Amino acid sequence: MNTFDIVSAITKVLKNEFPDAKLYGEEVKQGLKAPAFTVFSIQTEQEPYPNGRYRRINPFVIHYFPVDKIKTRRECADVAERMIWALEYIELEPDEAPLRGTDIHHEFKDDVLHFFINYDIFLRKVKQEDPMETLHEEHMLRG
Repeated sequence: MNTFDIVSAITKVLKNEFPDAKLYGEEVKQGLKAPAFTVFSIQTEQEPYPNGRYRRINPFVIHYFPVDKIKTRRECADVAERMIWALEYIELEPDEAPLRGTDIHHEFKDDVLHFFINYDIFLRKVKQEDPMETLHEEHMLRG
């Protein structure tokens, strides 16, 4: 599992919850059409834990560009409320347990909603061991 898997899961939820909104990649050149979302990984950190485990902290920011230029704050507040509940859990794989979002908060700045959420995971480092070489065994029978 990597950061792009989490971004894919986030965008899947956003597409389901907001089917009329556009989803843009990290680079938005020109011509953004509202309503629209962008999803960014902010800064991934990794902390060692006992027994070969690691905690990976994955903070994300989702920008929402509203369509209503007059009631912008109201629209962003409504979208933020829906996002809180829709993104509480995301599914990375259908047969795996969902990943829970933490440290959820948002702010409204420059007519854009900035929605922050972390999806932290625990990983275990897999040790790659060399397979044993061929063992030749000889037996001698005494008779």
